[in-house]
Amino acid sequence: MLVASLLLFSEVPWATYVIVTKQRKTIVIGADSKVSMAISGKSSIVCKILEVRRGVFFSAAGLYGQKSSGFDVSKMAGIAGTESIGVREISERFVSLVSRPLQEAAAAARKWNPEYFAEHFASPTLGVAFMGYEKGVPTIVVHYFLVSFDRQDKPRLRIRTNSCPGDCPRGDDGILKIELGDSKPAQVFVANHPDFWNVGQIEGVRQLLNLTINALPDDVGPPDSILQITPTASKWIDKGVCSDAGNK
Repeated sequence: MLVASLLLFSEVPWATYVIVTKQRKTIVIGADSKVSMAISGKSSIVCKILEVRRGVFFSAAGLYGQKSSGFDVSKMAGIAGTESIGVREISERFVSLVSRPLQEAAAAARKWNPEYFAEHFASPTLGVAFMGYEKGVPTIVVHYFLVSFDRQDKPRLRIRTNSCPGDCPRGDDGILKIELGDSKPAQVFVANHPDFWNVGQIEGVRQLLNLTINALPDDVGPPDSILQITPTASKWIDKGVCSDAGNK
């Protein structure tokens, strides 16, 4: 019983897979619903597309929290949304909130199982995206957090940021695509099907979610959630386990 209690207390949840697309002024966000527990091997179903402030949405993949410390990525995104205004400002506040507890959670995960950490949390440890509109312009800010360790096993944090408008990558098809988590199956498929996005932005997101769920059933799981946002409204295309918070 004591071992089981310690496992639950030390548990480190992690999440995959998220895709964000932008075409002209429309943003479509898609995510699976599975969160796996790194230590116990159990899993749960959660909504990974959250409205952290009216019109500002958040999604993440990677190291999602740590039960022993109370560290919770989604809760910190919500705190950032209450303390700041605008996509960029909220994302900056999130970085300041999450940096230290993320390093502590990564250290705990690595101490428990170095091989598991290297496989799931090393590159990057956490990826997050904040999405919305600033002065009517579709705005996306993505942070990739990479926790590494020095020879004394002290954690070091590096953060890579892409912002749109700015330096986000755009494909030749005119659709901006950002993927968080294990995106290899989707990337390989799209690379082998150059006309893939002719199916449309929403259907493309749906197909890549289903493809990834089928390719990685141990890590990525249904139901999927898809949210479409425009400068004037947001609409659930596939709600999954998410609430009506996105319909505004």
